[in-house]
Order: sequence, then structure tokens, then C-alpha cells
Amino acid sequence: MFGHDTLNFANINNLLMAENRVFNSTTPNYITKTIGDSSGVYAGQERYIVTYGDAVGALTGRQAATLSDAIADATSGERSNSTTYQIDSYWPKDEVLATDSNNTGGDESADCPSENREAGADDTVCGACLSGFTEDATGVCVADVVITDETKEGTNWLLYGGLAIAAIAGYFALK
Repeated sequence: MFGHDTLNFANINNLLMAENRVFNSTTPNYITKTIGDSSGVYAGQERYIVTYGDAVGALTGRQAATLSDAIADATSGERSNSTTYQIDSYWPKDEVLATDSNNTGGDESADCPSENREAGADDTVCGACLSGFTEDATGVCVADVVITDETKEGTNWLLYGGLAIAAIAGYFALK
């Protein structure tokens, strides 16, 4: 009687589009290798197709001659609302660029402080773990656990008191 039925009183559009509104999520632009068709200007050439995840206008994809051009197109924001990309496939000649970019939109610099590591020789590599951190089996720097006097466990008097009360209550219940 006094309840509120959200499904009967909410705009269905708000419910269906909630993920996009709350998280402002966008689909990345996908980069895929291709060979130019047999009859066109680029017949038989190794090329890349950028498929726009959140296209602006009627154009949903575009070809690029090199992986660098495809990444620049995917991150420009001119033809898509998304400036992130995902490389689905690449030609062997572009392996270094495809693996160095880590599919992060071309930002190749390492964020060493957030990884709890010292700065490395250049911007793309981090050094050893910071003081107070140790590298675990997966290569992640985790904080060292230090047991202080405050964290040491003492006598658990609450447990002993509860057992004593239970024993006394049991004695009187059986009597």
C-alpha cells in the first residue's frame, strides 16, 4: 500500500540507458588488418580498417595505410566519440608498434608510482619495488606486512568469559 513500484513509475528509457549514463561508457575503436580488394586502388596491399565504436555521423569505419595512421585516426576523436582503441589483429611488420602501445591509445609512458615502483632508465620502464614493497609471484609490488604491538593478538578474555557463562548456565540447566 505504501510501497513505490519503480518499474511502473520510471521512464523505461532511463532504465535501459542506465549503464551509459552512470559510467559514461563508450565502445573502443577497433583496428583490424585487411588486404585491399582485388579491383580497387589498394588491390593486394596490407592495410588496416578502423571500425568506430561510437561513430559520429554516417561513417562507421575507414581504412588506413599503416598502423600508426590507424592509431592516430582512432584516437583523434574526429570521427568517433571514443578516443580509445583495441588492436584486434596486425601485420608482422607492425608487431613492435602493436605490442609497445599496449592498446592504450598510444600512451607509452609507464606510471611507476601507481605501480609502487621506482622510475626506470626511461619513461617506458619502471625499476625495482619501492621501499616497503615486495614483488610477488605475479610481478606486482605489494606492501610489506609489519606486525606491530597494536596488531599482536593478546589474551581473548571475551571468549573465556563467554565459555564460563555458558558452563554456569549449563550447570544450572542440568540441575
